[in-house]
Amino acid sequence: MNESVDSSNGSSDAATPDEEAPLLVDAWLVPLVFGVIMVVGLTGNSLVLHVISKHKKMWTATNFYIANLAMTDITFLVCCVPFTAVLYPLPSWVFGNFMCKFVSYIQQLQVQTERSAAVRAKVSRMVLVIVQLFILCWGPIQLFIMVQAFSPHFRQDYYAYKVKIWAHCMSYSNSCINPIVYAFMGANFRKAFKRTFHCLFKQRVSVAQQPNANANTEMHYVS
Repeated sequence: MNESVDSSNGSSDAATPDEEAPLLVDAWLVPLVFGVIMVVGLTGNSLVLHVISKHKKMWTATNFYIANLAMTDITFLVCCVPFTAVLYPLPSWVFGNFMCKFVSYIQQLQVQTERSAAVRAKVSRMVLVIVQLFILCWGPIQLFIMVQAFSPHFRQDYYAYKVKIWAHCMSYSNSCINPIVYAFMGANFRKAFKRTFHCLFKQRVSVAQQPNANANTEMHYVS
């Protein structure tokens, strides 16, 4: 897979077509975006696994599918995102041929896992949204790779390089979007999350109820 590394020779294809060092903005901005994606994705998916494991009522077929996706996203974020981020400030791949092939394998594994799990999962509105987001996020980079490989008129210019950066960020952001979907669309997830972290929500409720208590005291004093 020629998505982020060339597995045949272990060199980076994130460099510019003229094999020049990356521009300064690419060298620090792209790794920064990847770092944010990694932190948000690891935090969100870890919370999803924690909530599912803590409540037996969450042990359903759909939630096991979601837990499987969360585990796959965590593996992908840990094994792929840091290595791809390093490609941009460096002129070439420095981790050797084995890691080059391993990163490409994990990327393919993540795509195949989401596809196969979506077929086996119970169809629901949330699952359909997850599948649509997966297609939206991973479609551009897959289309770019196909055009790059099969189009005889493809030009390796800086515009194509920018498009590939954007497509990379889109595909990797899919691993941190799923937990947000669970939070907004899954009522059971929201309830389970509140039960798991009840201390945080109890404090918010007590603060919100304090003005009402003061108002009741004033009314009682007037009467």
